[in-house]
Amino acid sequence: MNISKKFVFIVGILCATIIASFVIVTQSTKENIVYVDLKTVIDSFTYKLDLESEFSKTRKNKYTLLDSLETEIRVLYKKIENEKHTASQQTLINTYEELVTRYKVLEERIDSEVVELAEAMNDQLYTRLNSYIQDFGKINSYKIILGAQGSGLIMYAQEHLEITQEVINYINNTYEGR
Repeated sequence: MNISKKFVFIVGILCATIIASFVIVTQSTKENIVYVDLKTVIDSFTYKLDLESEFSKTRKNKYTLLDSLETEIRVLYKKIENEKHTASQQTLINTYEELVTRYKVLEERIDSEVVELAEAMNDQLYTRLNSYIQDFGKINSYKIILGAQGSGLIMYAQEHLEITQEVINYINNTYEGR
């Protein structure tokens, strides 16, 4: 092989290597660091809406008992006012005081239970959401998915890096078994 043929051969291999490298680089130019608007994702997550509905029902049921007791206390208070200066007034007052004490204890217990329930549901929500987003990231070969909350954590990002809607679609489809 003469020098010009060797030169052409080497240039050809060099060009093929450059083209192959270009193809590999362009194939891997998919953004590996993306972000989601976390508030939008959470607010759009069907599971959150289901949890909120369940929480509201449970909370309402717990406070219904308290409301009944409050009504009973009001009725008893009116009886006390109508029974002024009678022998039965003191008995009514004692019963009233017992009911008020029971009401306060029950109110504290229910308030505490509601706070605990809200925290547990919040934990369930974030556990499931994080799991789904991790799966989404793995399936789509993202290295990092950042969650923007409007708190300044992500000060700027190009719009094409936002995958909020894709994540919302994935987590809701996964949750709903689609």
